[in-house]
Amino acid sequence: MNPVSYDGKKHPALVQHLESLGHIIVQRDANWLSTAPQAVIDNFTPADAKPYLKKAIEKHAADIRASHFEKIDSYERDSWETKRAQAVAFNISGMDADAPMLAAEALVRGIATSVVVARVLANSTAYQDKIGAISGREGRFKDRIDAATTWLAINNAMSVLENNWP
Repeated sequence: MNPVSYDGKKHPALVQHLESLGHIIVQRDANWLSTAPQAVIDNFTPADAKPYLKKAIEKHAADIRASHFEKIDSYERDSWETKRAQAVAFNISGMDADAPMLAAEALVRGIATSVVVARVLANSTAYQDKIGAISGREGRFKDRIDAATTWLAINNAMSVLENNWP
């Protein structure tokens, strides 16, 4: 590895870019070393960084979504769409026949189908709100990256992300 001139502002997108080209860059003490030619580092622009940064934002959003729902049994998650559709149908008709899964749950629990329907609709709304908020933040941060034209703007956008999104 050769010493290179690098101020650290392009990190971590530059690191990912260099790895995609089969190179590495590391910091040892106060010095940067790389297998890449200096020109590759110098010519890496904010526009070049955007796909890497947006992919990192997408991964972060996916990890947050997964963390919210990983404790929920997969069979339960797989039934949400059906339960919601049945709850909506029951609210329109008031008929247990339009919500057989929910009616069966209500029967076993010894409560009215309307109580199960209300719970399913409340849970569905909460889920949609949570997913919407995560997707909204994901989009907002990607928009900030898209709008950035300098390394300072890129780094400011990433700093806002890191400090405002768990």
